[in-house]
Amino acid sequence: MSNSEPAKTFRIGVTLEGGSLHAVAPIPPEMVLAWLSYVPAECGAAVQIAHDWGLFERGNERIDRLGACAHCAWSVALATSTTQRELVALNPASAAEHDALVRLHPRPFLYLDICRFLLKDIEEHGPDSGRFIQALTIATRHRPVVLLDTLCTEDSCDHDEKPQGCYADADTVACRECTISAGPWAGAYEGYVEVLVLAEDCPMLPAMAKAYGVKSPCAVCGESSRGDTELCNLHTPLQGNIEVRRGGGAS
Repeated sequence: MSNSEPAKTFRIGVTLEGGSLHAVAPIPPEMVLAWLSYVPAECGAAVQIAHDWGLFERGNERIDRLGACAHCAWSVALATSTTQRELVALNPASAAEHDALVRLHPRPFLYLDICRFLLKDIEEHGPDSGRFIQALTIATRHRPVVLLDTLCTEDSCDHDEKPQGCYADADTVACRECTISAGPWAGAYEGYVEVLVLAEDCPMLPAMAKAYGVKSPCAVCGESSRGDTELCNLHTPLQGNIEVRRGGGAS
């Protein structure tokens, strides 16, 4: 981008159903007839522009609190050269969440490995008609998420240290995309899990890794893993006898 070229900015768009926020590219004033006009978001959803909510960007309090549409987020990241910032935003929000994912899931950060692979491919070959955004979106949506006890999510639990105690007692990691949670129609019960799909039972990320040839670093030594497991050929036979810790050693 040249110094004379203005940075591209995106506004925040909301849907009638609520949920994650969307990104809206600059629209000529004559196309916005009223504040209630519906306009297309980057993902194609019909949204209303939240004029007082600032820009669609990481660091915006509403984006961080309400969440961002994965397709819109990656569209904006690629358009504004902020892909590394998007990767950081997709990391666990706290050390407690990170530790719970490592404890409960054999390949907790495969989605990040896939995203990095795709971004490197973009650097080498250039964007390809939305293909990369589609793949990045799917990998992001199927990332594993730690399910907390209802009392923890409502800040009514008895844990002395939050969120450390909440995540330490968690025992379930779900696929964010495949698991069905109650929507806005549920009122006070919005977000409650109706159909649980464990992250390790979701085939999407392993299938993407296999198709693209993505291999995570071995959780024991850091060397390239086999691909079907988060361990290298050397440490795979030891899987039942070691504690797997990303970046750590065997115990």
